[in-house]
Amino acid sequence: MKHLGKECHEVTGKMSDKDIIQELQAPIKTFRIYALEKAISSGSSQDLLNSLEKFRIDESDEECQILFTHAVSAVRDRINTKLQPTPGQKISEANLPEIFPTLEIGKKLNIITSLKPDQIKKLAHWAVSTIEAETNPAIASRIIKVFAGHWPPERLDVLLTRLQQGFLTIRCSALEAVTLIAPLELTRHLPALLSSDDPLIRALAISGLMKIDPDEGKNHLDKIFLGTDRAQKMAALQISVLLPFPLVKSLLLKFLVVEKDVQLIEKAGLALQINPDPEVPFSLLEIMEKSPPVKIPFLKTIFDGASKTIQTSGILQDKFPEYLKRLRDHIQKRKALNTVRSALLNLESEDQGEREESAAFLLHAQDKLHLQEILQEKSAPNISPGQKKKLDDFFTTGSNQTSQANLKNPGIFNNLSLSEQLCFLSRLQVEDKETGILLLPNIIKDEKAPATIRAVALKTASRIGMTDFIEQAKRWLYHNEESIVAASLDYLSKFDPEKAFPLLGKFLSAGNPRIRIAALKILEQNDPVQAVSSVMAMLKNPGKHKRDIALSYIANFDFALIRDQLTELVESTRDETIIDDVLTIFQCNPHPENLFLLFRLEKIFPEDISKKILSVRNTHVTMIETLQIIGAAELKELLSGLESKWEHYRNSKSVPPPYSVRALQQAEAGFLEKLKNTIWPFCTLKMAFFLAFIILVLSLGITFLSTDERDQRKIPSGGLIAVPVEITGTVTEIMTESEDIIIKADDQTVIQLRSPGKNILKIGDRIKAVIKPFRFSDGIIQARFVSFEKS
Repeated sequence: MKHLGKECHEVTGKMSDKDIIQELQAPIKTFRIYALEKAISSGSSQDLLNSLEKFRIDESDEECQILFTHAVSAVRDRINTKLQPTPGQKISEANLPEIFPTLEIGKKLNIITSLKPDQIKKLAHWAVSTIEAETNPAIASRIIKVFAGHWPPERLDVLLTRLQQGFLTIRCSALEAVTLIAPLELTRHLPALLSSDDPLIRALAISGLMKIDPDEGKNHLDKIFLGTDRAQKMAALQISVLLPFPLVKSLLLKFLVVEKDVQLIEKAGLALQINPDPEVPFSLLEIMEKSPPVKIPFLKTIFDGASKTIQTSGILQDKFPEYLKRLRDHIQKRKALNTVRSALLNLESEDQGEREESAAFLLHAQDKLHLQEILQEKSAPNISPGQKKKLDDFFTTGSNQTSQANLKNPGIFNNLSLSEQLCFLSRLQVEDKETGILLLPNIIKDEKAPATIRAVALKTASRIGMTDFIEQAKRWLYHNEESIVAASLDYLSKFDPEKAFPLLGKFLSAGNPRIRIAALKILEQNDPVQAVSSVMAMLKNPGKHKRDIALSYIANFDFALIRDQLTELVESTRDETIIDDVLTIFQCNPHPENLFLLFRLEKIFPEDISKKILSVRNTHVTMIETLQIIGAAELKELLSGLESKWEHYRNSKSVPPPYSVRALQQAEAGFLEKLKNTIWPFCTLKMAFFLAFIILVLSLGITFLSTDERDQRKIPSGGLIAVPVEITGTVTEIMTESEDIIIKADDQTVIQLRSPGKNILKIGDRIKAVIKPFRFSDGIIQARFVSFEKS
């Protein structure tokens, strides 16, 4: 007689009892179900048992209540077995079909989980028949998970019928099993699964799609990672750790660029730390270069873990220190050249203050960044011959124009001409802060001083780290001089971006490109994805100077965020005048992901331009080899697959498969339009506002309406809606402590917003505003101003 052992074919991974306890408190039902299943299959600590007994009292969902009961029983039995060992079960595959129906649920679960591989194979047909008759979700789910690897192919229908009906635990198990056994059978089910309100169902569907159409699977994963739904991100990260690392590596790295949630950053970093891959430290260094200080320690932990894994693996032998030094040198040089490129553009500005600041920056860069040494190297591809000549001319003649600024004596400042004063202030650096403290307050507060000098003074204060002028900068947002408005936005973007939020929509659509760029800096801190979209819109502007400013700002973004959009921009416009600038940006950001994008561009342009793009792609290959971003074998495979990937891309673009992001978005847009056209004519104003709110929620795929009562109470703040809404209403309350105001809209909706400024609005004022809602709680919509005017 064979005793029953243990094997479980599951797509999802292991969890410690500590992790299970944490997930038992999750607001999303499937996360709790997933944790309960893990408790049933492997939980064995007293802490877990105590938590299960505690949390089941508050559980309101029927399916979770059932699983809680079984989890308590399973964990208690496991603990008791440890304390009082009992003889093994006298059951084998021969008598199991007869005995199984008579057993208690806890014993059934223990027996199924402890089956040996050969027993699982022999009992596969019995498992199918048992599933068809089983009504208990815990038993049915466990049978599917254990027998997935040996499921009879002719009985796949038993799993397929359970993909979209019945208990969630069974649906998830069936989805995992079909993904493991026959992923192609998922194809016709994927549109519905990928549109599911449940985040884990959607994530598991992506896991299945990755086996059918990896490129489209990555599109779905990327959409979630760049979205606002935290629950979906958690579920996507959960399955990402178990997907082939080459498929998810670039997506996880891009996720680290935009994500602010520390817990999600750490979760994403897990896969990056356990897979030895030279590209990971390279990309992490780039990300850290542009990340806010609060993220750096967490990214550094991931970087250290990834570096240690590479060293331990030996894939670079004993050359890891050399490799790391090459990466740091490359990133430092590129950073210097990108900033110089922006400064060169400003040398041609109509604003005298900007010209002086750029000249001062270049002189400072010459000393601090060893600029001329870098420019003489071949690794300066983003400086064109024309730009290099402009730099040479500046260093031979332009520096004389600012020589008097070397005095830095506050006592002589008032005797200088305006041009000399601008030069003087532009040359001040952090080490000159004492001089700045003496001069800047008087200049900034002098209402008779020219706008140019006041704007440069505020920029200087920002550069040297003086935080004394936040309120002044906030007031200057309403100034009629554009140079002062731009300087104020720059200053607030560094020290208090929240104060500029109410007017951000106005500034992002301003005609002055400097104001738009300054507003973009603030938007990028809050929503880098939206900031990228705004820059792309600027690049479509026919004015060359405005487009050049947008191109110069692109260097502020991590290239992972913009490479696809830049490619799509060039593909859609076929604008030959922009291709050189785009190729320059690509060339100074070597990365394996760029190779196919460049290949796509080669296919759409005439031969002369195509050859130019091919040259950049070949340079890319050389730089990737030199920097050892990926291994030689991986690079060879990537290059050999470009043509077939192009064919697949072209076919998918002309006729997108029904499970594609594009097809699902079109279907969703069609549904929302139909809903609006059907209901809108019959709505009162109040109902119309409410339906607008619901439609916006639906359009972002949020589970606000489908979650249970426990879920609604715990929806995380922020991110519910990312679409502006126009309202009119009356200010009914001003909260002095928080500086928030309460507005009652004309449809009686209550809205809480951050005040646009002290004494700007008072109780009783009528306003017309564009707002951006982000939370709905206790009958109040919380939102930010995009723009407003008194009415």
